[in-house]
Amino acid sequence: NASTFEPLSAAVGVSDHPCHVVAHGKLVISTSYTGGTVNITNSVTSSTLLIDHSSMYADSWSSSSSTIYQDRQESSHPHQTVVIEGETKTFLLVSDLGASTISTYDITALLLSSSAIATTPAPTLTPISTLMPSTGPTSGCRHSLNILEDVYTVNELNNTITHSKISLATGE
Repeated sequence: NASTFEPLSAAVGVSDHPCHVVAHGKLVISTSYTGGTVNITNSVTSSTLLIDHSSMYADSWSSSSSTIYQDRQESSHPHQTVVIEGETKTFLLVSDLGASTISTYDITALLLSSSAIATTPAPTLTPISTLMPSTGPTSGCRHSLNILEDVYTVNELNNTITHSKISLATGE
């Protein structure tokens, strides 16, 4: 029925306040703003891998001088994920308003293997690189877009758009 939305399934492992979803190949990637997480679900096996930004950047919030927007940057707030096809690898960019960073992950193995997420223990993803906009830690990275190796980021807290480069070979 074109006039109603019917749930197809419930997302397994989705944290509080999901705010963005993107599909790439067999992966469905959801970003949870308040939960500080990115959930990568294999749509074939329904297995889920969790990237926990809230623990990864915990040190960022231990200093009260780290930001002037303490009510908006008190913890990790990933807001969007972008998939970038590199030369031989596939990368995931995570925009985090709370950490004011763009983190890059290599998700090639998750796309190539039918069981990469289903293994026990689940593989962990660590950032290849983490970039802070030239406008500083109070930028509040919200949305990014890439055109080949050029990455443009809208920063909510200081009302700027920043430009950076990503290597399509390494993700750095």
